[in-house]
Amino acid sequence: MRRLTVALLIIASFLITPPALAKGVDYAVLTGPGVRPVEIKPSTAAADRRLHALRVETAVNEAMLKELPDVFGAKRPRGKLGPRYRLAWHVPGNPDTWIVQYVYPYAKPRPVVHTPKQRQVAHPGWYRAPSSLKGTLAKLGLPARVGSATNRVHLSPSGTTRSPE
Repeated sequence: MRRLTVALLIIASFLITPPALAKGVDYAVLTGPGVRPVEIKPSTAAADRRLHALRVETAVNEAMLKELPDVFGAKRPRGKLGPRYRLAWHVPGNPDTWIVQYVYPYAKPRPVVHTPKQRQVAHPGWYRAPSSLKGTLAKLGLPARVGSATNRVHLSPSGTTRSPE
């Protein structure tokens, strides 16, 4: 039943109208081990798709908006989660307002997202993300698996690629 609920929420997230997204986040900054800071901003069609996928796969809208169902659990999933990456989402309207999520893309059986309690968060907690989150993050520069070489191509804020220094 929980899988069906999560699947329906993901589908519903794709159907959210642009005015509803105005209450959400407008871009993100990803940091963590082996990755230079990557800004994920809308710019090109491909960058827009990646940003939208990241919003849906991390359930950031469900975390922020009390009008959406709470998909987060109170307890940390068991087992080793692997390296932790920080995803800071900018909330439009105030340059100093951010929502922070911690992403564990290598957790088994699927990636895990932790959204700690924050002022702008209506539903904090732990979320078993869809497997596709790992692929979305790999497109942004994360290694495909733990311990892989970090000499990867990264996206610049404009959506163009750059090599790490």
